[in-house]
Formats: sequence, C-alpha cells, structure tokens
Amino acid sequence: MNQPLLINKDRRTGNEVALIPELCQLTGLTDAMRADFRLMKDLAQIVHTNADAKIKEIKNLMTHFKTNAKCVEKQGLWHLKFNENPQQLGGFKYTPGKLQMGAGSSGAPMSIDIEANARDLDRKIQGKMFTQPALKTWGIFHGDRD
Repeated sequence: MNQPLLINKDRRTGNEVALIPELCQLTGLTDAMRADFRLMKDLAQIVHTNADAKIKEIKNLMTHFKTNAKCVEKQGLWHLKFNENPQQLGGFKYTPGKLQMGAGSSGAPMSIDIEANARDLDRKIQGKMFTQPALKTWGIFHGDRD
C-alpha cells in the first residue's frame, strides 16, 4: 500500500510515531483566531463559567441522555447507567493569599490579591518584582519524625 503518513518525532525521546492523515485533525486556535477580540471574549464566557453553570450543563446533558432514544439504546447495549445529579463532595478551599510585588507607579510596593485577579494574574505580575534581601543566617527546622 502506498499510504502517505505523517511522521512525528518526539524531541525529548527521539521516538517516531507514524500518523494516518485522514485520522488527524488540527486542534487549538490559530493566530488569526487569537487576534480576534470578539471570538476570544465569547470563548472566555464559555470556558470561564462558574460552578453552578457547569452543574446546570451537566444536568441538561444527563436529561438528554435519558430522553434521547439513541442514547437510551446505546446505554442498554453497553449496560451503562448515569446518575441524574452529580456526586457532591465535601472539601475545604484554602484562600490563595496575596502576592507582594515591587514598587508600582506610585512608588509603593504592590500587593495583588490572587483570587480576585485569577484570570489576568499573568498580566498583573509583569511589573517590577519584589526584591528579597540577602539571607546571611540560615536555620533548618524539622519534626521528630523527619
């Protein structure tokens, strides 16, 4: 057979993988898509939803699975059962805290709330970094079991 293949070589290991072009599909965003402000804004609304909106979407999907005849048929063939409500788990959320940065435009050190600025944190930390004084004396603390 004279099937043309795509060869992908792993840079780290040097291993080669042959891919069939008909089964390959490009994923991700092109540079033109990234440059489109409206597209990125609409995409952010979909990707950065809160937990309640995500749970609502999951419940809609589960309802669709129960009401669609093809889905019900496939579930029967594969012996699948889905719970209508997502499993609730208890947990504790730690507060992320604040980043102490260097002097801002006013000359005073900047303090950035990580949770409030989570979506644009990469832009916020591009300013001057906080400088650490030289540590001349060190101490090591450990417990009895370490």
